[in-house]
Amino acid sequence: MQPSDTRHRLRYSILAALLCSGIIAGTYIRLPLPIGIPITFQVPMIQVAALGLPAPFGILAITLYLALGAFGFPVFSKGGGISYFFEITGGYLIGFWIATFLCQIFQKQIIQHWISIFAALIVHSTIIYLLGISWQAHVTNSSWLDVAVAMTPFILTSIPKIILALLMIIGFQKALSRKF
Repeated sequence: MQPSDTRHRLRYSILAALLCSGIIAGTYIRLPLPIGIPITFQVPMIQVAALGLPAPFGILAITLYLALGAFGFPVFSKGGGISYFFEITGGYLIGFWIATFLCQIFQKQIIQHWISIFAALIVHSTIIYLLGISWQAHVTNSSWLDVAVAMTPFILTSIPKIILALLMIIGFQKALSRKF
């Protein structure tokens, strides 16, 4: 599935741009939960890019998303601009890139079976939370544990998002394997 010719590179570049659009849309789509924490579809779309597209196109989608936000386009949940990387959610934004980069490195091994995809999605989410919580603790001058406890409801919403991402990645892989 590695892109080797111009047509495949073009196809995967277009898909990276479309997934970037999906990440942006997923940021604003919220499913309210009874616990008061909404589920957004931003992370599942990032995970589809990370494991659905071959390297380097998954990381291209995330880089494009983060670059658009850094340049001021309102792609983040509360707007855009370089300042978002230095605010309370900056660690999560960097976590998106690092977690995706690591998934892209090991993607060939990961996508062999749904169990390894599921495990990789858990690791992907964990990296995002570790970096996000660490940065949030730093910015707010709080203990890491206090921030982690406060984030518990958000972390629990990751379970249905991981299942959703798994189903989307499996479907995305099937669609990519078709010739068109």
